[in-house]
Amino acid sequence: MNEVVSVIVPIYNVEEWVKKTVSSIVEQTYKKLEIILVDDESKDLSGKIVDKLATKDERIVVVHKPNGGLADARNAGLRIATGKYVLFVDGDDWLDADAIQTLVAIQQKQQAEVVLFPYAREFENTTRYTKLMDGGSQVLTGNRFFDIYRRMIGPVKAEMNSITALERLSTAWGKLYIRDLIKSEFKGYEENYPEDLFFNVQNLRHIKRAYYTEDVWYRYNKLNQSAATKSVDVFYKYKGNNRLMELIQTFIAEDNDDLRIALNNRSLLRMLNFSLAITSSKESKTNKKLALKELLSDVPTYVDVTLAKKQTAHLNLPLKTFFNAVLKQNHHIVYLYANGINALRNIR
Repeated sequence: MNEVVSVIVPIYNVEEWVKKTVSSIVEQTYKKLEIILVDDESKDLSGKIVDKLATKDERIVVVHKPNGGLADARNAGLRIATGKYVLFVDGDDWLDADAIQTLVAIQQKQQAEVVLFPYAREFENTTRYTKLMDGGSQVLTGNRFFDIYRRMIGPVKAEMNSITALERLSTAWGKLYIRDLIKSEFKGYEENYPEDLFFNVQNLRHIKRAYYTEDVWYRYNKLNQSAATKSVDVFYKYKGNNRLMELIQTFIAEDNDDLRIALNNRSLLRMLNFSLAITSSKESKTNKKLALKELLSDVPTYVDVTLAKKQTAHLNLPLKTFFNAVLKQNHHIVYLYANGINALRNIR
């Protein structure tokens, strides 16, 4: 196993965690690494910290660039990567010591074009493991991989009840890529939100053989609340998400109906998270309802309502009630439902 793995780490204002992140990579049992640390014009000491770390390990390459966001930082790393493999790690997350060695061994044994692995959310007093699929470690080919690819775009039928699972497959981290198979870069936050999904929709479309392993877990930091709670305007995110829907719609235009149904369901289900964000804001009740009304006015533009009604038949009663209200653009019911969920969250 002499192939180089390019580990790309976008870094922005993570001074408290970046040493742990980089140490977890430097200390990998697999030594053939190109560690690319991209400082996206951090306002804290992150840039100075990574410069110092680079003096201690010749495998570390530091890039300092004007602030351009997560996608731009990852692209900067991709453009200079030389390894056979590419692995993305966020600047406040980490890997177990044998993670890369295990991933490379699996890729070579299974001849997989991409290796997927699950993640563990690291809280202060507990770790919560999140599998990506049922059935344990497995080869993904033919219809099985197409099903995973379709799920990445969106759920169908009863899968729609698991809204929290919507983004599990779409992340750039949690995957060992073969660099030569990456044909498209990340698009920026303004062009699509979240940034990872379209990158994978493009680059994984023609994969013939993948592998999913539960022998490796990505360590997803839930302790860094400053990174987790970015103050971005809800409608700014929503407009970026609209552009993402448009990008995927164009990309899959010639594909079969399964992908179009999945995307239509994603376009509908996203309304729950945006409704929750609006109702949990510090705006007045009147302004929240006006914002919800504006949000729902867009539904016919991005959702095939007739098709969506057939799919919502598979939802449990509470979700069916909410999404039927969304389809009818009834912002009063949507407000009550979302406000109720936020109240329950605060109690817990």
